[in-house]
Formats: sequence, C-alpha cells, structure tokens
Amino acid sequence: MTTRLAAVVVLALLSAPCVGLAQPPKEVRIGYLSGNPSSDTKEALEAFRSKLGALGYVEGRNLVLDARYAEGRYDRLPEMSVIANPQFAATPPMLAETKAGAQSLGVGLLVVEARNAAELPRAFATMTEAKAQGMLVLADPMFIAERRRIDELALSRRLPAIYHLRHFVEAGGLMSYGAEYPEMFQQSAVLLDKILKGAKPADLPVEQPWGYLLAINLKTAKALGLTVPQSLLGRAGHIVR
Repeated sequence: MTTRLAAVVVLALLSAPCVGLAQPPKEVRIGYLSGNPSSDTKEALEAFRSKLGALGYVEGRNLVLDARYAEGRYDRLPEMSVIANPQFAATPPMLAETKAGAQSLGVGLLVVEARNAAELPRAFATMTEAKAQGMLVLADPMFIAERRRIDELALSRRLPAIYHLRHFVEAGGLMSYGAEYPEMFQQSAVLLDKILKGAKPADLPVEQPWGYLLAINLKTAKALGLTVPQSLLGRAGHIVR
C-alpha cells in the first residue's frame, strides 16, 4: 500500500499554502474525512496531531482540525459537504494485484463481492459452497466497520482469514499484515508540512508506509484447529493469546 497524503483517509487542505514559506502559516485549517468509525482512527488521529505539533502546528494557536466520520456507511457521505462514488475506488487496483499474486503462486482465486453489511451472509455462503480453504478481506471502510461480524462469520464457517489491519485480529480475526494507522498518519503529517511550506503535491514522491505489522490471534487459530509455526510467530509484532 502506498501513500501520498494518507493511505486510508482523505486529507484536504482548507487553506491555501504560501509558496516559499519557511515557517508554518499563521493559521491552517485541515479537513479530515474518514469512511471508518470514529473509534478506529482515534489513536491514529492523535498521532497525527502529535506529529503536527512537533512540526509547529498546534490546535488553538495556528491549527484547526475538522474531523468527519461516515461510520462505514457510504450513504452518509453526501450529508458531509462531499460527493463520492458509493463503490470504494481502491478496490479495482487491489483486486488486480491480488489476482496477479494468486496466479504467480498457483492459487485458485474466487472473488466474492459484498457491497454492504446485508450481503455478508450471502458472501460467506458462496465461499462455503465453493469449499474455499481460506479468505482474504480487502481494505474497505464497510468491512472495517463490520469486522466483528465478519470475524464471527469466518469462524462459524471455519474459514482461516487474513486482513490488512490489526483491528480485525483484535476483534477475533485470525491474522493481519499491513501498515499501522498511527504511523501512516504521522507520515501524512510530514508530507502535509512540506505542502504547507510550498512543496507541490505533484512533485512529492509516492512513499511506502514506514513499517508493516504482522498480527496473529492464537485463540482463533486454536478454535480453527490450526497450529501457527514458530517461525511465523517470531515475525509477529502483535499476538493475541
């Protein structure tokens, strides 16, 4: 997953930067829009504030931060001063990469769609009928909001699942591998600071996240009758026992 301002959220400047500025502007107003539930990015948003503070942007002095959350519901986005396509725009490229990876590994891939929470049971029934041996859940705000239900359905269908975010593992999912929200938000703050000081967004290179985390839930592994190799546990940065 790559990031320019943020990999999982939309960050919009509501005040224009001054070209050639060496110090932070007198006041910066930042709009933060997330499709996720507010609780899921609370820690990350605090990390974002902290990093901005270290760069000289302090709320109440020269920074105003407006946050809006859709809570996993795309239909709420029109209510928030924003027009958005109800289909998650990042899905097609993620799916293309997944298909390429499966082909290179010689793994059969069944793509099952779920556009909303109501379609989740049908999706899992389809996977069971196809005798799927494992499940990969792509990144999507709706899936994040419904992670407990997804984890429960996966366990009830005895489907080992891997996700992109540690939150799924903490909610009962088997395994996740991906970037951490707090670090990505801090990385976004650094890039934002460059833009506010005169850099053109188009000139900034696309960056990889600062780091990735492997998380494993041993309780779920035991419930599924799986033994996690010690070699894999040794690489995990977060383990639920």
